[in-house]
Amino acid sequence: PPLDLKQVEIIKGPVSTLFGGGAIAGVVNFISRTPKEKAEHSLLFNQSNIGQSNLGYFSSKRNKKMGYTFLGLVNNQQLFDVDKDDFTEVPKSFEFTLHPKLFIYPNEKTTFIIGNSFTKGDRKGGDVQVIKGKGDSFHQYFEENNTFRNITTAEWQKKVNDKKSLTIKQSLSIFDRHIEIPGYHFDGISYNSFTDVSYLSNLAAHSIVAGGNIV
Repeated sequence: PPLDLKQVEIIKGPVSTLFGGGAIAGVVNFISRTPKEKAEHSLLFNQSNIGQSNLGYFSSKRNKKMGYTFLGLVNNQQLFDVDKDDFTEVPKSFEFTLHPKLFIYPNEKTTFIIGNSFTKGDRKGGDVQVIKGKGDSFHQYFEENNTFRNITTAEWQKKVNDKKSLTIKQSLSIFDRHIEIPGYHFDGISYNSFTDVSYLSNLAAHSIVAGGNIV
């Protein structure tokens, strides 16, 4: 549930200066909410007739010098065998996300943001009897997918004046995946670092953005 979503931008055409060479055809940019002086709290619960339950919570608040946002998501899915053939149409799964952010305001023109997003998910589908722990010589097939992702972000924003601003962003991510089916096992881990610097200048009728990034 997009409880922390402030707005969505659809940007057409080559915008590699802002989002990297992979954005040559355009970008769908999701912008998160920022804290306000008035505290915000949102709670969302969904229940599906196929055995899915998910719970989402968002909270935010700021004062003169500091602020925070927090997003927590939990999703639990029971195995679902719609045609009773002992094979799952929807796998059994459990996933959760914790995403806190701290906002620091040293002065009216400077903002420093640090955050960490942690996500863990476990999925298992295939033969219903195997998933229930009752596998035998006939009931053997399963597909298991376990993932772990952690992304740490830091952002520094400086307003040079009313029309110009400088932004520096840094992110470090770790992604670990485990996949298993009968007779096959895969483990893989990926590390990624992304640094972005951009300078914005607002003119009378136009805006100019210059920047660069390193992956």
